[in-house]
Amino acid sequence: MPIFGHKVGSYVFFSGLIGVLFTMFSWWSDVINEAEVKGDHTPIVRLHHRYGMILFIVSEVMFFVAWFWRSSIRACFPPISPSTPAPRCSRGFGRPRASKC
Repeated sequence: MPIFGHKVGSYVFFSGLIGVLFTMFSWWSDVINEAEVKGDHTPIVRLHHRYGMILFIVSEVMFFVAWFWRSSIRACFPPISPSTPAPRCSRGFGRPRASKC
């Protein structure tokens, strides 16, 4: 990724990676500290953590089902391209009319 003629892509990538890893380490060390040392994670809090994880997994499953459902529908029934002429409109068994459908 050149910026003003200098290739800085690897620097940006590795600084972002270091930032993400530092944030993950800080976050999880705080969570472990709260659970083990401070004792803030009571049985009710642990139960709600489980509920939250179950709801997260269910939402991810629903997202991917919807995503692949849409792609399978698009594969089976491809959309009409703009160059395809529109079908003629008819009402009942009579001949097609040129007026509104």
